[in-house]
Order: sequence, then C-alpha cells, then structure tokens
Amino acid sequence: MPYFNRYIDARGAEALRHYKYAGRDLSLLYVHVLSPFYNVAIEYFPPWLAPNLITLIGFCFPLVSYVLTSMHCPDFTGELPLALLAYNAAALIVYMMLDSLDGKQARRTGSSSPLGLLFDHGCDAVNTCMSCLTVCSALQLGPSWKSALMLASTSMTFFAATWEEYYTGELILPEINGPNEGVVLTALFHLYPVLSGRWDAWLHPLQTAPVAALLPARLAALLPASVPAHALIVALTVAASAATIAVNVRNVWRHQRVAADGSLAVAFTRWVPILLLNAAAFAWILLSPSRILAHAPRMLLWAFAFVSAKLVTQVMLAHLTETEYHPYGKTVGMTLVMLAHGGYLIYAGLSEFLIEELLVWELFLVSFLSYAHLVVHAVWEVSAALGIRVFLIDTAVAREKIKADRSRAAAVAAAEAEADAGAGAGAGAAVVARATPKDRVTAGASAPASAPASTAGVPVKEGRALRRVVRSSKKHD
Repeated sequence: MPYFNRYIDARGAEALRHYKYAGRDLSLLYVHVLSPFYNVAIEYFPPWLAPNLITLIGFCFPLVSYVLTSMHCPDFTGELPLALLAYNAAALIVYMMLDSLDGKQARRTGSSSPLGLLFDHGCDAVNTCMSCLTVCSALQLGPSWKSALMLASTSMTFFAATWEEYYTGELILPEINGPNEGVVLTALFHLYPVLSGRWDAWLHPLQTAPVAALLPARLAALLPASVPAHALIVALTVAASAATIAVNVRNVWRHQRVAADGSLAVAFTRWVPILLLNAAAFAWILLSPSRILAHAPRMLLWAFAFVSAKLVTQVMLAHLTETEYHPYGKTVGMTLVMLAHGGYLIYAGLSEFLIEELLVWELFLVSFLSYAHLVVHAVWEVSAALGIRVFLIDTAVAREKIKADRSRAAAVAAAEAEADAGAGAGAGAAVVARATPKDRVTAGASAPASAPASTAGVPVKEGRALRRVVRSSKKHD
C-alpha cells in the first residue's frame, strides 16, 4: 500500500458503509460486575460527548503514566515513588473503563461506526505497548531480555486477536481475557509495591518477597531463593500470552477448514513478518557488541513496538474494508533490510563499521513516522468515506436516540410489570379453581373489590411467555 496514496479504495469505502460489528465479551468480570456498572455510569455522560473523544481522554491517562514513569526509570530500573505507582494502577483502570464506555456511548447516541472501531483499535495498539513498558519499570526488569520478552508477548497477543477477527469476522473474548481481567492484574502489579511499602518489592527473592508471606510455610519454602519475584510475573505473562494465542490459532484453524474460500497456508503466512521482527529484535539484543539495549532501551523497544502496532492496525483496516491483508509492506521490508545489514556486519566481524545507536534512531524514526502516517490518513479517509467527524457527533440526533431508548425502556418495564401481575392473577385463579366451595367463599371475602382489567384474564402460560419476550428484549438492548 503506497505511502502517499490512499489506504482505502472505492470498494473499501463501500464496505465501510455496510460494516456491521460482530463480537461478544464473555469475561466473568465484565458480565457480572463491569457491564452493570457501565450501564449506570453511561447515563451521566452528556449527549454531545463523542465516543472517540472518550477514547482519547482515556488514552491520556496511561500516556501521562508512561511519561512520568520513564522520567524516573529511563532504563526500566530505579526508585519509583509509591504515589506514582498508585497512579499507574488507577490510570489503567480508568482507561479500561473509558475504553468500554466509548462503545456504550456510541450505541446510546446512535453514532456507532467503523471509524470508532478503527480509532479505538489504534489507541489500543499503542497503549498495549506503552502500558507494557510502564509495568516493566514497576517490575524493575531493567534493560534486559525480560523487558523485550514482555513487550513481544503482549504485542503478539494483540496481533493474534486482531488476526482472528479478520478471518472469522467476529471478536469473541473468553471468560478470562486481557482487556478485563488482564488489565486488573496489571494494575495489581503496580499496587503490590505500594501495599508492601517498598518500591523494590519485585526485586526481592521469591522466598523473602512480601508475597511469600501470603503462602503456606511449606509452599513458600519451595520457592527458589535466588530468583527475583518479578521473574514469576514474566513467566506467567508469557504463559498466558501463549495460551491466548493458541486459542486464536485454533479458532482460525477451525474457521478456515470449513470456509469456502479459506486457505490455512495463506492465513498462517500472515504471521511471518511479526515473527521475523521479534526474532531479529532478540538476536540483536543478545548479540549486540555494544549491548545496545542498555544504551537505548526505550527507543529500541519502541522501534519494534510501532512496527507491530502498524501490522495490527493494517489487519483491522483490512477487516473493516473487506480487502486482502498484505503484511509485507515497505515499513516491514525496510526494517528487515536494515536489521539484516546490521546482523551481517556483526556476523562478519565488522562491527566497528556499525554504529548501533544510529541504527536504532533510524529504525525508530522509520517505524514512528510510518505508523503516524497510517493512523492519521486512515482515520481521515474513513471519516471522509462515512461522512462523519472524528471528535464531533450530531447532538440533536443523539438526544432523540437517548429519548427514544428511554421511552422504550419505560415501555418494557411497564410490560414486564404487567406480565408479572398477569402471572400472579393467573396463578391465583388456578388456586381458586382447585379450591373447595368453602375456600372460594373465604378467598372471595378477602379479595380486593376489583382487579386490574389489563391483567385479570391473563393465563399463567401467557404471562410467562410475555416475561420471556420482555427479558429477551432487555438482554438484546
């Protein structure tokens, strides 16, 4: 896809106008706790507040968190104020909440569109990497392969989810998933030093770490004495990412096997660029003559993070426009060529001709400018194709939609109350029918003088059927 050409052609623009989102969030935390809370909280949002503006406001919280944390820990190690760690945890929770409320606001105001999905996904792609690097500082991982492994696992997990959505046409989040339970756990990683009162709590060996006090004595004795506590978090993160990716692969495998135009080989070749990028990154980190990760840790990791984010955003754009996903673009090709050139100099023993810090700067600028170009132009093109604005919505339409929804909700509540009353009246009639004449006289003496005309003759079965319809309507709403 040429840099200075359009990302969306006429066929893609037409597909955008007919796009319908398909997906479900089965998270136990979301279904039983967060979603009911969101349904109440969204009523306090003004009708003029655009969903994309909510997304952007939410994105600012982890952005501030990242900036402040990087100022204290430029190389992912060093003392962090406990107040900042507490803010980092709160920023993640706020972002999680606003990231869900933007969709509810879009449906509430009738402003749902592929533009919102693309904008939300682009912010998520950056925030996934940004929040990962922030938690690397909280865990005190330092400029090591552990930080690179955390970034690689999280970025590849996000790519796998988007890749699955592209091929299956829907996004189904399982009962335990990253956007809900994963975010809460990450917030707890920030809060652990705060609760223990020691900013370096994750650096202590597992046996002496405060978390070991929560375990039975016999189990705590089995923990390795020389392994820092943060190693456990890295291992759990990688394991969770691997399990999640395995589910994504399984779902695509099943879909492509029965799809009329499905090709397993083509689907899995889409993984080649991101796998090559991560392999090249680790090879460079481990074989660097100047230990480049120690000299420019954030810039090096961001160079690969932006390329990964671009790959993810391209998959989503292809999904929205129903076009073929082509991951072998100029950015990926240029990055791999530059890495191959540096790798050859190291392999040939000519590392004195390689200025690694200059190569890091080149990779960072190429990846950042390329991703920024994609986001700005793709959002602009989608906005133009749909005839809508990014951060503004039609307030009059939003108010009418909210008013209509409230009227419908009131009608549903009234129908449900009527159904309940009808079911009760029907049950009472059945009891009277089975009673003896003497019981009927007693019941008639204690019954009210008149019954509601709208419910007196509703049988039990009809009342139950009406309740089922009403509840189904509420569930769909």
